[in-house]
Amino acid sequence: MALSAHEIQLQTRYIRDSLSPLIASSGGAALTRPAFTSLHDFFTDLEKTELEVDVLRRTRIVRALLEIAAIGSRWPVTLVEHAEQILSRWKKDLGRLGECKAALWEPGGRMAGCLKRVVKDRDVVTSSKKSASRQAAVRRKRWIVDVVPRANAQHYGDADFEVGRWWINRACAYRDGMLDDPDADVTVASFGASAIVLARGVERENGDGTSTWTCTQADVKARAATAGLFSLMKNMRNRMSTRLLRSWKLKSDWAPPGGVRYDGLYSVVGHGLKREEETVHYTFRLRREGNQVQMEKALAHPTAEEYDDWLDYRTCQDDQRQRAAARAETERLIHLHSISEMDGVNDCRMSLDEMEDDDREWSTEEFIGGRDYRTPVELAVTGEIPAYAAGVLYRNGPGGYQVETKLGTKHSASHWFDGFAQVHRFQILPPDSAHGFTRVRYNSRTTVDGLLETIRTTGKLDQFTFGQKRDPCESYFRKVMSSFRLSGPVDTNIAVTISADLPGYPDPRPSGAGHAKGTGHGSCVRTLSAKTDLSFIKQLDPETLEPLGIAKQDVLHPALVGVLSAAHAKSDPLTGDIFNYNLDLGRRPVYRIFRVSAGTGQTDILATIDDAPGAYMHSMMLTPRYVVLCVWNAHYAWGGAKILWERNILDSLQPFDGSKPARWYVVDRHGGGGVAATYDSDPFFCFHTINAWEEEGAGSDEVDVVVDLCMYENLDVLKRFYYHHLLSSSPDAGEYAGERGDSCRPSIARWRLPAVRSSARPAKGTRTRTRTTARARARLERTEPKRSSGDLPTINPTWATRPYRYAYLVADRGQSTFFDALLKFDSLTRTRLYWSQHGHSPSEVVFIPRPADEGDGEGEHDEDDGVLLSVVLDGFQGTSYLLCLDARTMTEMGRASLPGVVAHGFHGMHVSARAGTRTHEN
Repeated sequence: MALSAHEIQLQTRYIRDSLSPLIASSGGAALTRPAFTSLHDFFTDLEKTELEVDVLRRTRIVRALLEIAAIGSRWPVTLVEHAEQILSRWKKDLGRLGECKAALWEPGGRMAGCLKRVVKDRDVVTSSKKSASRQAAVRRKRWIVDVVPRANAQHYGDADFEVGRWWINRACAYRDGMLDDPDADVTVASFGASAIVLARGVERENGDGTSTWTCTQADVKARAATAGLFSLMKNMRNRMSTRLLRSWKLKSDWAPPGGVRYDGLYSVVGHGLKREEETVHYTFRLRREGNQVQMEKALAHPTAEEYDDWLDYRTCQDDQRQRAAARAETERLIHLHSISEMDGVNDCRMSLDEMEDDDREWSTEEFIGGRDYRTPVELAVTGEIPAYAAGVLYRNGPGGYQVETKLGTKHSASHWFDGFAQVHRFQILPPDSAHGFTRVRYNSRTTVDGLLETIRTTGKLDQFTFGQKRDPCESYFRKVMSSFRLSGPVDTNIAVTISADLPGYPDPRPSGAGHAKGTGHGSCVRTLSAKTDLSFIKQLDPETLEPLGIAKQDVLHPALVGVLSAAHAKSDPLTGDIFNYNLDLGRRPVYRIFRVSAGTGQTDILATIDDAPGAYMHSMMLTPRYVVLCVWNAHYAWGGAKILWERNILDSLQPFDGSKPARWYVVDRHGGGGVAATYDSDPFFCFHTINAWEEEGAGSDEVDVVVDLCMYENLDVLKRFYYHHLLSSSPDAGEYAGERGDSCRPSIARWRLPAVRSSARPAKGTRTRTRTTARARARLERTEPKRSSGDLPTINPTWATRPYRYAYLVADRGQSTFFDALLKFDSLTRTRLYWSQHGHSPSEVVFIPRPADEGDGEGEHDEDDGVLLSVVLDGFQGTSYLLCLDARTMTEMGRASLPGVVAHGFHGMHVSARAGTRTHEN
């Protein structure tokens, strides 16, 4: 008699769920005579039934027969041989039976309607009533369900679900209405948690009908892990039960071997929390409600069929990861996209999504950095790094951010800008008679040994910082006394920019000590200087990177008494003269714009400005005739006095005020003309400027100053850079996703300051307050989409202060919690090229132009003829490498692999080995 698919499926479930466990425990003798006869008849009918592969897949009969015929099977021999005969015939007629797996994603399959992919805002087709999960999905791969889930997830009670209901994962439970978010463990309702998945942590029985679940915030996936856990505490207060699901990842005797299972309604009868170092452990005492189906029914799931589907799903995941890893290793997949202004960023995001099938999370855990390499090591180079890149690449930035103290505690820096300074040195050696290829040597050094030892001993940090959280109970006197403390060369944390042989500063070495001669490849540097947004520098040995001393700006000129300055001083590309500002805070803040001559070391005050609010300004602008200072909207509170209370920059800033204008000052840099023009503009914030130049104005003696910069709409980006927002394992890693994340992304913006009179002179001295005319308006000429802009900009240094075409930036397209691509922006055509590799986080690039005497033709090369160097973190391998890209095509030319991690730093500088070549500093 021919069998129907339904009959085959019922018999399969009977074999696998009832008979197989019995035979496995008691042997073939446990099989009753009627059961034996029934199976024999079933096998006979099965042989007579013509079956297609689709029926085998849906009924799982192949799995049942394979279990009976398995080596070491305890089934009766007659049934084993019969099963082998059927399998042999099917294999001959239908091919490989191992391919008869469940169609999980087809209609009716357990994964139907559930897809995991990188979600963009435009991709969302369904969502729960609360949109936070959709916003978090912007930053990494999330589950998308293309059917409308049942709207009962937040209802109290069992919501019509039977005990023992089982799903492959949370997304399937969300699809069916058990949960309200496919990526969250807690469904929050008005009375508390209506449902919770115990996905991680440890659950232990107490012997009194209750169990205790212990977890941390990291063990709970939720829009806000703390809020989810506190909602569960609310259940106890309100005496309301919650639907409890257990995951296979939970460490519990009750956990299913695979998938997620609904185990019934539970009451919270007790809870508590305990802090151990930096981690808070939550405990919940749970009791299963009475008047429910017994737990034995729940423990029957997953059934053999359900478990098969879960194994098939896991196999699909593993295969996908292995293919992606192999491809990344062997092909080093590079995404190269050119996007026109009309297409915008959407086409880029679509093509990236189509190409991206690597399911691994984009890790930024190694972001925090590794050890020092104080003895140079030679790096393995693959591909080619051109010989004209020979010299030394220096990079400065934070290394580690945590210190184990002798008090048994752990001190952690709060903000990325306060990580402990570490300087890196890549010496690039050209081919020689002994080596036919370019080599790279690397050494690094933490430059705050004394500070780290102080923290280890005292458990505290008593220094001015950018954003470190402080003890609010400290006295005002103690705060003031430690605000701008300079103890010595090894105690001050200076980790932003780096420069070589700054003019005007004294040599920190003893007289006659000199500098030992090196190999000649970039060792002509006498002194390195690490800089920050304060008015002092840390001087370093250019080879060993050992700190040599601290120098303040008042050694350049006695009027430079302020404590703040720009980390990005500007250098004239022809003369090497240095331009910066010095900010003296007080009731009336005073800016002094100054120039240090590269030839003589003499410092001149170009202008004094006292009608602008004190502000945090990381950079400024330079044209052939002018220094441009923009006091954008990052104003200090209390005239800057709040810094003495907060002891950090971030907490001393006023909230962003969109009603106040940004103020621009154009200062004559040559003729002693002081402030030549002032402007107001719409408010904004900026870290980095790209370039500035002059164009002919409307009048014969007028010019327009044009400025390109990376513009932010407010100050949100400053708070995004707390470590708990950057590290991918942090519960807060997705907080700046969605719309809030967009506010932290910059736009490439072009401003025009019209009609600067080249003959302008101040009426008295150089104070801007002597000018009584109304300020002109600076014009915002254009902005680029945020998703196709970036920050940490670089240009060909020979194009500084003149009209340029190409800028190179680090992009944040929402693929990780940090930067995820390098971007080449064509300011003429407004098109873009990208370099990116999944899981690899790049840092700022340094542009090295091709020398004029190399290549075809004579004279100046094309603006983008050169190479880019960037230090990239491989988040999967937990190592870094120095990447060399062709600046024209954004394709990889070569790389030098490090044995460990280089923490994501800020800025770098390349010193060429070619005599007479200027330093290229970002």
